[in-house]
Amino acid sequence: SEIIDEAKYYIALCYIHGKGVEQDRKFALDLAKDDYHDLNKYENAWNIFSELANDDEIKSEALSIMEYYYNKGYIKTNERHIFKIALELYSKDKYKKAYDIFFKLAANSKDKEIKFLSTCLEASYYITGYNRIEKNKNKAFELILK
Repeated sequence: SEIIDEAKYYIALCYIHGKGVEQDRKFALDLAKDDYHDLNKYENAWNIFSELANDDEIKSEALSIMEYYYNKGYIKTNERHIFKIALELYSKDKYKKAYDIFFKLAANSKDKEIKFLSTCLEASYYITGYNRIEKNKNKAFELILK
């Protein structure tokens, strides 16, 4: 029911911030993941994952789930925000997840700066061979020059 869904959301926030209960961010992550497949709960889950992305211990897992939500189209968010998520994933050696975001932003972004930066970062995968992409400098230059 809707009341239970809202209660779960606020319970997760209490566990994240240690308000009224002992702080347990892993429990909050598990609460959000329980709602993983229920389309009506993606927004609440996204907000919980956003809060948890500030916790160094579970940041990587929270960001990975956020990438999944974005690429599946479960959530609409500011392109600059999702770009920052991709950079965080990249810095955590989550190259595949970062690439998936860069690829989508390079193809679809309405923000010219984000589109350009995403295209350059996508091209960098062809230069470095990250994400098991075959090194192909011609493909990298082709992406940047289009």
